[in-house]
Amino acid sequence: MTQTRNARLGQSLDNRFLLTEEIGRGGMATIFKAKDLQNHDAPVAVKVPLPEFSSGLGAWSIFQREEVIGRQLDHPFVLKFLPLAEDSRRSYVVTEFVPGHTLADRLDQQRPLPEAEALSIASQVCAAIDYIHKQGFVHYDLKPANIMLCPDGSIRLIDFGLAHAAVTARFT
Repeated sequence: MTQTRNARLGQSLDNRFLLTEEIGRGGMATIFKAKDLQNHDAPVAVKVPLPEFSSGLGAWSIFQREEVIGRQLDHPFVLKFLPLAEDSRRSYVVTEFVPGHTLADRLDQQRPLPEAEALSIASQVCAAIDYIHKQGFVHYDLKPANIMLCPDGSIRLIDFGLAHAAVTARFT
């Protein structure tokens, strides 16, 4: 795991992902735009845990759970996780690179949104959440900062770090 503890631009992870640009930073991880050197330099996003979250069983399990859940989802409005070789030492996750900006950024520019735009975004978010729930998961961090607005007008629901399998109980 030491390879990704202090990830920086220009670094290659596992001789496959060349980190080219920092595109986001959250409370637990830094997100980099990278080139997939084994796939014609295709752009991808690499989520690397911050140093305080890159060691310890509990910290690593959060990133493992995010990848496991993400790889089970396949919907046009949900971020796609790349299938990678099984390696319990890898302390990062890789997803499709989604161009655009977040709904939070859009709302900072204009509030309220035009009705047609707001309805389009809301219907896509509802479709994504409906799909996720039907797959047996709950996102748990739905907010404007976790909704990417793509140039083609579609959205991607991102950041499954807090997602969990839905738990139901029946009482008799």
